[in-house]
Amino acid sequence: MCTELYLKDDSVLVIPREGYVGKYLMDVFPGEFGEMIKDNITKAIKSKSPVEIEFISTVTGLWNRAQINSFELDGEITIIVSTRIIEEKKQKDLEIQTSNARLKAIVSHMNTGGVLLENQQREIVLVNKTFCDLFSINVNPEYLVGADCSNSAKEASVLFKNPEQFISRITEILEKRETVIGETLEMVDGKILERYYIPIYNNNIYLGHLWKYIDITERTR
Repeated sequence: MCTELYLKDDSVLVIPREGYVGKYLMDVFPGEFGEMIKDNITKAIKSKSPVEIEFISTVTGLWNRAQINSFELDGEITIIVSTRIIEEKKQKDLEIQTSNARLKAIVSHMNTGGVLLENQQREIVLVNKTFCDLFSINVNPEYLVGADCSNSAKEASVLFKNPEQFISRITEILEKRETVIGETLEMVDGKILERYYIPIYNNNIYLGHLWKYIDITERTR
């Protein structure tokens, strides 16, 4: 679908289609999509280059991609807005959401060990109380969801006998994205932990990773 828009001022558009001449932008593109189109029309005019946006249609519920082009025609600015359905993106996002939901369900039923689930941006998706207790985090786990873990290794390193090694090993694990099973760590207070790391993929798309720490002090002794 391609719609040609002639911009008369900031909000009034003339569309060469019966019933639309002289309509306001928000009449033609209502709601959030209209605001999005308006903002990106301004970007297209200023940059004098195509602008692409993606959105979910409130009518069909499908993902669409719109390209906005701006150029001068007979002394007036002309905007071309072309849209097309990209259903495959919606399906992919749905699969990712489904996988995350399954992971949350699995993690929430883990009764042993401290568990931390991070997304690909290293933001907390889920964390349990045992994890908070092991790392002396005096906050309700629910309040940590969405928090950035980029500096968490440095902050937690003081709890371990070899803080520099703890930091460097975390960095190495995150770079390699390879499964880690049963690494032993010794804490300053005498506790001994086992560390597990599991990278999470769906159709070769990296979604994040799962950390699990188990207190094995009594077993070791």
